[in-house]
Amino acid sequence: MKLYDLAIIGAGPIGLIAARKAQDANLNTIIFESRERVGGQAIELYPEKEVVDLIDTPVMLAKDYVDLLVDKLEFNERLTLKLNTSVVKVESKDDYVSVITSSGEVWASNVIVATGLGIYTPRPMGVEGEDKYEEIAYSVQDFSHFSDKKVLILGGGDSAIDWAKMVSRISRDVYLIHRRNTFRGNINTIDGIDTITILTPYVPKEIIGENGRLKALIVEHTETKELVSLDADYILVNYGNIPRGDSLGLESLNRGIKVDENFSAGRNIYVAGDVAAYPNKKKRILPGIEELARIFKQIIT
Repeated sequence: MKLYDLAIIGAGPIGLIAARKAQDANLNTIIFESRERVGGQAIELYPEKEVVDLIDTPVMLAKDYVDLLVDKLEFNERLTLKLNTSVVKVESKDDYVSVITSSGEVWASNVIVATGLGIYTPRPMGVEGEDKYEEIAYSVQDFSHFSDKKVLILGGGDSAIDWAKMVSRISRDVYLIHRRNTFRGNINTIDGIDTITILTPYVPKEIIGENGRLKALIVEHTETKELVSLDADYILVNYGNIPRGDSLGLESLNRGIKVDENFSAGRNIYVAGDVAAYPNKKKRILPGIEELARIFKQIIT
């Protein structure tokens, strides 16, 4: 059986950056991606989000960043991409790593797992009837739909705040609704934007529709139980995601794969990006890039 120098599992931003490093090092590499396209959560969840935590790269939309990474790759006999191919298990053997996929077994000298959130589903509002309306969304592919519309955004993290900032550029009626008084994300990034109204601490209570279309959302104050009805053309829900993947037979920790100080999860098996679990882990692109730099020093030497 053919032995690859490197197998990369996942073709999100970290997987694509790993592929570029492998290409530069002339490693015979194969990349596995379970979806029909590359980009991972940057494409599936927040293609219109601005990526800002990068070095020597201007601020750009996530989808443009993925395009930039892909443009740097030359797929050929030394760099193979397998789409629609899920990896089931990774296991260290005597002198290679076995990668069991949905289409068979592959051997590699080293493996980098960069599956991000893995397979996931958006966390719903938990309100009756939310699955009946096309105007309720959990990811945004194109912000232009919200031009001059009344948009309610639910969530308290950086992604929800970023959505509010992006929508406010094309709509003058944006609400950011969070169930707590304080935000997990950096709320200072939308200070002074008078088209955004912040409502805290409120939770969604009831959806109002008319003729099959979204009309309003009733929210409830978590302390006083006051009910407020908000007209809405669209509701964007950003309550995070529920991972449905597993750890590929490796030791799991905090919904990720446990690694040591060398980002190793086993002999010649390395983990980078959001899926790498260790104390004080920051789930951003830049830490993933730094993890890759240390991993490749071990692979190439």
